[in-house]
Amino acid sequence: MTGNFKTDVDRPYSNGREASIWHLYIGSAEKRIQNYKSTLLEILEQHDAKHVLDAACATGIDSALLIEEGYRVNSTDACEPFLKEAREMRWRRRHDPGFEDWSIGLGDWLDLRNCEKTVQHPDEGYDAILCIGNSFCCLPDFEGNQITLKKALSNFNDLLKPGGVLIIDHRNYDYVIKNCVFPPNSHESIYYNSNRIFNVTTTVSFVNGKCEKIETGMYVDLTDTDLEDMKGAEIVERDGKKVCALLLNTIPQYPHTLQGMTALLKEVFTPALHRVLPDFKETKEEGEDPVYCVHVVTKPS
Repeated sequence: MTGNFKTDVDRPYSNGREASIWHLYIGSAEKRIQNYKSTLLEILEQHDAKHVLDAACATGIDSALLIEEGYRVNSTDACEPFLKEAREMRWRRRHDPGFEDWSIGLGDWLDLRNCEKTVQHPDEGYDAILCIGNSFCCLPDFEGNQITLKKALSNFNDLLKPGGVLIIDHRNYDYVIKNCVFPPNSHESIYYNSNRIFNVTTTVSFVNGKCEKIETGMYVDLTDTDLEDMKGAEIVERDGKKVCALLLNTIPQYPHTLQGMTALLKEVFTPALHRVLPDFKETKEEGEDPVYCVHVVTKPS
C-alpha cells in the first residue's frame, strides 16, 4: 500500500527502526497520555462518541487509552512496522476488556475506504477520527496546489458521520519557519518526554521564499537497553561520556502554518465548527510558544 509514494521504502518510518525504538523516542507513555487525556476525553464526550478511528495509530498508545475508557476503536497506519507493535500490544492485553475487539490494519489516507480487510468501517460513519502526533505533516503534497492534502482530509470527512469530530494536529511550524529551530520546550512536550534524545539537528528548506520541507535528525541513546546490538547502533559521545546510540536522520516533515491548516480544514469541512487548542489547552501558557496546534473540527449534522 504505497499510496503516492513510489515504493513502501520511500514512505517515512518504513524501515522499522523507528517502530522498534519508539518507546525510547517518546519516553513514558503514561506521562504522555496524562498531558492530554482529560481534554481528549472531554471532546469525545461532548460529541457523544462511541466508535473512533485512530487514523495514525503508530504503536497504538492512543488507541489503547481509548479502549481502556470503553470506546470501540479501529486503528490504521500506513507503516507496517508500527502496526506490528500495535498488534503485539493487542495480543499482550487480549484478556483486558475491549482489546480482543480492537481492529488494526494497514490504511492509507488517500484510499481509506480500502483499508486492510481487518478493519471494517461502520456504515453509519465514525463518531470521531484522530490524526494526532504531527502525523499529517508526513504527507507530501504529491500533486501540488494542496490537491493531495485535500483528498486525505476529504476521506476523513467521508468516514465521519454527521456531527462527528476530527481531531488533527501539527507542530507549531509558524515558530519553526520564523526561527529555523523548534520551540525550546519541544522535547518535553505533550507527546514526548524522553531523556534519551540528543544532538538534534533541524534543516529548513525554502523554495522561492516558501518553506517546503523540514528535516530533523537526532540520536537516540540505547544505553542499558536490549537494543544496543541493533543494526546501525554506534558509540558516540554524549555529555562527555561514550554511549551506544542510533542516529535517526532526515525525518521529513511538510509543514502547515496555523492559518494554512485552518483554511484547508474549513474548505474541506464547510460549514464546520472549528477551534484550535494550543497543546490541547483552551488557551496557551503565558510567555510560552505552544509546541502543537490541535484542530477540533465538527462535521455539520
